[in-house]
Amino acid sequence: MRRLRGRTDPSTVTPDLDNANGGNAGSNQAGSVVVRMQVTKDFQWGSPFFTEKNDRTASVRKEKEGVFAMNGKQEKSYVLKMVLTAIFAGMGFALSSVVWFPNMAPFQHFINVLAAVFVGPYWGFLAALITGILRMMTGRTALAVIGAVIGAFLSGLLYRKSGGKLYMAVIGEVFGTGILSALAAYPVMKYLYGMDLQSPIFYVPAFVPSSAMGAFLAVLVITGLKRSGVFARMMDKMNRR
Repeated sequence: MRRLRGRTDPSTVTPDLDNANGGNAGSNQAGSVVVRMQVTKDFQWGSPFFTEKNDRTASVRKEKEGVFAMNGKQEKSYVLKMVLTAIFAGMGFALSSVVWFPNMAPFQHFINVLAAVFVGPYWGFLAALITGILRMMTGRTALAVIGAVIGAFLSGLLYRKSGGKLYMAVIGEVFGTGILSALAAYPVMKYLYGMDLQSPIFYVPAFVPSSAMGAFLAVLVITGLKRSGVFARMMDKMNRR
């Protein structure tokens, strides 16, 4: 084969693949970096692509936090009502055991109105029931229960339905105890205890003034708590208005 000097045959030139590939690789790498930077920029968390997702996630998280906070507040309110119910029951038993008259227990009705305002009809009913049972265990008749629970429940119910009007709690206690409890006590005392009662309204003259006196004392106490600001703080802690 004849060797050609000073000439370069284009057909025999070997392309520089390394340099070519390096150039292509460099251009490809630069392009990928640009694309990656663009994608990262477009899909960052603050971009419009993820705004809806972020908003939804944040709203779900806030909703969960709100539910947990609400549940915690309700649980705290529930525990506080239990504690107050036990306190009211103990106070009712202690005061009614010290100060009482025949067929009259004014401090029981005093506690009934306080319980109606602070813990509501159901817890107030429970407090009155516990007080009555404790009094029966010390030798009292069923009047200790009958004369307490109806007024306690009706007082709390009217107070709640009226939107927190104190005079409605008083009306509920006086009517519930002075009239309804007095009428309910008649058949129990006449046929169960065998007492000689001449009229179904036998207990009304004793129950009405007793419940009115106790309700009046409760109004004085609650008015004093309102003026001092304690009442509003207690109602806020129990999530009541």
